[in-house]
Amino acid sequence: MPSCPVRPIGTACSSGAVRSLPAFPAAVALERSEGRVELAFKRRGPLTVRGHLHQSGCGKARLPRPTDPTHAEAVLLNLAGGLTGGDRLASQVTWQTGAAATVSGQAAEKIYRARGNSRAEIDTELRVAADALALWLPQATIFFDRARLVRRNRFAIARGGRLLAIEATIMGRQAMGETVEEGVFDERFEVRYDDRLILADRQLLRGSIAGRLARPAVAGGAAGLVTLLYVGEAAAERLDAIRAALGTLAAASAPDPHLVLVRWLAHEPRILHRDLATALLAVQTAVGLPARLPGVWCC
Repeated sequence: MPSCPVRPIGTACSSGAVRSLPAFPAAVALERSEGRVELAFKRRGPLTVRGHLHQSGCGKARLPRPTDPTHAEAVLLNLAGGLTGGDRLASQVTWQTGAAATVSGQAAEKIYRARGNSRAEIDTELRVAADALALWLPQATIFFDRARLVRRNRFAIARGGRLLAIEATIMGRQAMGETVEEGVFDERFEVRYDDRLILADRQLLRGSIAGRLARPAVAGGAAGLVTLLYVGEAAAERLDAIRAALGTLAAASAPDPHLVLVRWLAHEPRILHRDLATALLAVQTAVGLPARLPGVWCC
């Protein structure tokens, strides 16, 4: 039979033969993104240097030259450009004895609409040894309509170590007229100090997220959710200083002698980045740390 070039389904070619294209499958297995970064800092004399680095998939790390060699800096990247249902991103960062370093993200992480009931997963594990100073300062996460996210944060701090960590999420891009009408936002914190569990916390929003956030007893219409943690020996003794430094921006409490928990709701997400920077500098000063921000935050 004479050959026939590919034409629209059911179309005859000049030879009279009809050649149909195969139907597109109703359900297609989409490729998923997975990334993992394992990073360790160690003390070398007065300096903090990289001790270990493993990276795979879409998870990458970059170590810019620090302005202060006693305090290292790392920037984590997701080469996938965002996450959707079925994607997984894991980070494990260790501060060895005496190390001091800041870990941040290159840009705001984006959680896109998920297909079906699939969920994106982000796992963060931080280990802080004695006399180490750890700053975990990723940029805010942008959560899109019908996105589904499970974010697990597990922090272990040895006696004498200190951790300042922040996680911020923006529900929809208000400047683009977007709201999160539906989705799943599941964020968990497990914090241990000196091998003792001092915080087990879970924030779960599902179904009509915009409707729930609009309730006065939930968020009063705020679209930005922020959690800040300061963990260290007798951290609660700094509570009054932290409250004074933050003013009316946020609420702070001390659920454990070695933990200060700060939370606030952002009604103006477009200025959240500015407020985060202000809060971080204020808290660092209040707890006696040098006031510093990651270099990528300034761009």
